[in-house]
Amino acid sequence: MSASAWPMVLLEQLVDPNRPITYGIVQPGPDIPGGVPYVRVVDIQDGAVISQQLRRTSPDIAQSYRRSSLSAGDLLISIRGHVGRTAIATPNIDGANLTQDTARVAVLPPANVRYIQRYVESASARHWLTQHTKGVAVTGINLTDLRRLPVPLPPPPEQRRIAAVLGAWDRAIATVQDLLAAQQERKRGVMQELLTGKRRFPGFGGKW
Repeated sequence: MSASAWPMVLLEQLVDPNRPITYGIVQPGPDIPGGVPYVRVVDIQDGAVISQQLRRTSPDIAQSYRRSSLSAGDLLISIRGHVGRTAIATPNIDGANLTQDTARVAVLPPANVRYIQRYVESASARHWLTQHTKGVAVTGINLTDLRRLPVPLPPPPEQRRIAAVLGAWDRAIATVQDLLAAQQERKRGVMQELLTGKRRFPGFGGKW
């Protein structure tokens, strides 16, 4: 089946009707040790949530926003500031919440959550999100528009294959980036030694 033959569905049609697309806590208050963790846009980096830096709100505030509580496998999409950042909730943040700057998308089969995440990250989806982003000082997309994001939906096996291929590419890129970072660090060390005379070229008073 070609991409042009895939049916287009609205994002809201792919979610659990008992857990509709919603945003989170408006005013989480001060960080409370031992409280309920919540995800901010800044906590979403490179397609994942940096759980080690999550702030925590009071159980009472979290309870009042229990409608936006997270479950493992939920898709998170930033809707204010950096619109379109994504992450998938992992088991270690099951029961956490999120702020009003992020939307929870509880994807259900036949949609594959990793495929939906990849589509939201695609140029087509980002162009659509940009067209529907409003604001000047603080830009954002409202939930009504986000729910109407059109998504091409191939058969489940094809969704899984697409997500797997793109995941493999990401892992390969991450490996290359790690290697480049290591080489950059090595270069800085060599520069320091060369420019301070700690490392010398053969024939110029030292050994390479």
